[in-house]
Amino acid sequence: MDERRRFEVIIAGGGIAGASLAHFLAERGLTDVLLLEREEQHAYHATGRSAATLVEWDAIPALHALKLQGGAFLRDPPAGFSEQPLLTRIGVLVAFDEPLWSAVRPVLPAFAQGGTVLRELSRAEALEKVPVLAPDHLAGAVFLPEDGHIDVHELLWSYLRHATRRGVVRRCGVEVRGIRVEGGRCRGVVTNAGEFSSRWIVNAAGAWAGRIARLAGAAPIALTPLRRTIITFPAPKPATPMRASARRIWRRCSVSWVSGS
Repeated sequence: MDERRRFEVIIAGGGIAGASLAHFLAERGLTDVLLLEREEQHAYHATGRSAATLVEWDAIPALHALKLQGGAFLRDPPAGFSEQPLLTRIGVLVAFDEPLWSAVRPVLPAFAQGGTVLRELSRAEALEKVPVLAPDHLAGAVFLPEDGHIDVHELLWSYLRHATRRGVVRRCGVEVRGIRVEGGRCRGVVTNAGEFSSRWIVNAAGAWAGRIARLAGAAPIALTPLRRTIITFPAPKPATPMRASARRIWRRCSVSWVSGS
């Protein structure tokens, strides 16, 4: 085990955020990095319990731009980055109720011009794809054929594998219990495994980011871990025969719901 106590960067949190940062820092030549994870394994919390779906749709322009970049990476990662495909393109249907649907339709061309592959669906077309949707609460939908399920395990461990090969030090079972501040700068962390010093400290603790920030004297941040709002269920057998194409889409399409309330 690496026994160094001094690093250029310390990252608190070994989920997908911390792992990806460690990877990209190392890829750009900054390898003097310590990645700390409180649990005995990576991705124990939000990352490991993620809905794991790429939905390249967001009404906030900055987030949409980030999703475009993330989607491009997942569909076509660098050569040798992963051992398995990162994305299974099953298609995602985003269903809208009013008044959101009337607000969304005019901006669909801009999303398409920005690089999002999409198809506008009427209520009838959306119901044909996903027959269990409630017609009274469905005004229209957007189908994203290039989106789908992310292999989170493959993505996470590809980040960690490449970061480690480039020299990043990973320590699990190490909890940050204090942050040493000197001259208004965070200069080190106190953990159950001793103290580590660094020039930079990155807070990648997810739902516990507010707690880590308070250790450095930052203003309280009200972050509360919540369960994701996703429901999975077996596909019901339709009472009437469905066309072969509709059956294939029904079995393979993921659905997101956007309500106007």
